[in-house]
Amino acid sequence: MVAHDNGGFTPRSELFAALKEEVGHRASVDELVHAYDREHPSFTWVEQAVLDELADLRTAGWRVAVVTNGNVVQQRRKLEHTKIADAVDYCCISQAIRIGHKHPIDTPVADHHFGSVVDAFAVILAS
Repeated sequence: MVAHDNGGFTPRSELFAALKEEVGHRASVDELVHAYDREHPSFTWVEQAVLDELADLRTAGWRVAVVTNGNVVQQRRKLEHTKIADAVDYCCISQAIRIGHKHPIDTPVADHHFGSVVDAFAVILAS
C-alpha cells in the first residue's frame, strides 16, 4: 500500500481500489475510504511544544491560521483530535475552498482566501 501511496498524493479512492483488487477485500471502495477518513485521524498527534508555541503566538497578539490539504471530514477530525483547532484562530481545509490536493497553497492563494484574517503566513510541511 505504501508503494502505491505516492507520498500521500494518490487519491484515496484510487489507493483503496488498488488495495481491494490486490487483496480481494469485501468492502466497497467507498466503505474503505469512509472508514479511513473516520479512523486515520485517531492515529495523528502533535507535540505539546507545538501547541504551546501556538498559544505563545496568540498571547503575543498574533492571529494564527492553519491550512491543510485533504478532505473536510478527515482534516477536521485531525485538527480536533490533535487540538490544533483549539490552538489557532482560523482553520482552512483545501477541499472546503475547492483547492485540489496538488495545488500549491502559497501567499497569493492565502491572501485571496484569508485577506486580513492572519498576520503572517508560513508553510509547514508534515507527513
